[in-house]
Amino acid sequence: MSSLIKPGELFPFCCKRPSLLFTKLHKRMGYFFDDGFACPESFAVYHKSWGIRMKVSEIGEFGLIERLRQHLQEPDPRVVVGMGDDVAVLEGPGEMLLLATCDIQVEGVHFLPRLITPYQLGRKALAINLSDIAAMGGIPDFALISLAFPSDTEVEFMDELYRGLKDEADEAGAKIVGGNMARLPERLAIDVFLLGRVERGKALLRSGARPGDLIVVTGHLGDSAAGLSLLLKEVR
Repeated sequence: MSSLIKPGELFPFCCKRPSLLFTKLHKRMGYFFDDGFACPESFAVYHKSWGIRMKVSEIGEFGLIERLRQHLQEPDPRVVVGMGDDVAVLEGPGEMLLLATCDIQVEGVHFLPRLITPYQLGRKALAINLSDIAAMGGIPDFALISLAFPSDTEVEFMDELYRGLKDEADEAGAKIVGGNMARLPERLAIDVFLLGRVERGKALLRSGARPGDLIVVTGHLGDSAAGLSLLLKEVR
């Protein structure tokens, strides 16, 4: 049976207690209630039944991932780890498993052109993918770069962007082997798809974490946020 929630915890927009008609309708459809509280699945049906459309901001990133996961539940023996971890883990040749990850950087959301050079952006776009492969204990191999940008973007900007991508790839021992390009009005977006590998049985999964494990970080926590704050103050 589905876990039960209280109004205002996971769904702050829901009412205190469902109506009698709402309760009878969903009981007939196989949804469960505890003291008048609806289970999570009923909210999707409730919105659909009454024509109320949920917003992504209401369910959050992880809520959306769980919702989308329902469309991809068909088991496949080639998939060792699917959605929900740093990378997807797939069956590979011999004693190796394949690792696959992707991340997108959108102008105005993940970076501000006035605060980063094209070269730095290239390195950053690939580095965040490399960190996912490293978090899984793997080795990066091949990258595909998808770019969307305004038609008036300077060619020199692209030269510097790819110089940053290549330098970051070279340091990690990875190769850029292709990608895609499209025109996007007003802003730039760069998406990196990265393939890697890890020895069978040695992938470091999030599910492997246990209470009492040692957590180790490099550098100083908060440096990135502090640096951004200083840059924004200088710009202002």
